[in-house]
Amino acid sequence: MRDSNRDDEQTAQVMGSKDDPGGTMIAKFTEMGLDPKCSAEEKVWQLWQLYCKSEASLKASLEGIAVLRQQQQEEVTQFEAYMENVKQQNALLRERANGGGRNPETTEMLLQQGKVLLEFIF
Repeated sequence: MRDSNRDDEQTAQVMGSKDDPGGTMIAKFTEMGLDPKCSAEEKVWQLWQLYCKSEASLKASLEGIAVLRQQQQEEVTQFEAYMENVKQQNALLRERANGGGRNPETTEMLLQQGKVLLEFIF
């Protein structure tokens, strides 16, 4: 069986006093309902559980970020395709306007709508 005073001294060396940043570890143990005077093995077990929980949370967050990046890339690709389509339609309208379209008023109206759409997007 271990000497209780020796364990307390080792704990103080590892965790520091409440004036140290290590005091936050003692506060966390207390917050978790663990007696700060528990054995070193119990403290290690609690730290291991915290580590595993944090690691799982980090992994889930990184996976979420990867999904969001993929969604963003898909949206950018869709937007680029849409913009290319708008540019092609605008070019066709200009070509029709310059080539003597059947109805100049309709062609002009469509050109204006294309310009407004481009201005709205950019």
